[in-house]
Amino acid sequence: MYPSFNPYGVMPMPYQPPRPALPQQQVITVAGPDSLAQIQMGPNSTQLVMEQAAPVVYLVQTDGVGKVSWTAYDITPHKDAAQVQQESIDKRIAALEAAVKRLEDKHEPDAS
Repeated sequence: MYPSFNPYGVMPMPYQPPRPALPQQQVITVAGPDSLAQIQMGPNSTQLVMEQAAPVVYLVQTDGVGKVSWTAYDITPHKDAAQVQQESIDKRIAALEAAVKRLEDKHEPDAS
């Protein structure tokens, strides 16, 4: 039979494996497309890189041997769908009003 108390005075803690480190997330910025070749990445990696001087984002990828390739994408400010639709409607209404005015001016009877 085992004793009902711990002769060491404290209960041993169960083993807890260490938690994995959280991946580091950062925004990489470059001065221009010439700087992209200097980015060091492992094979089969992908990274988004922003340009400092222009609204451009580069998708930088490496292949199995670590060769770097990239694709550039322009960044434009986001517009809500309702705002875009309202601007389109306003332009169409203005064009229709101008067309009606031209037709009215063209077919206006002479006052004499």
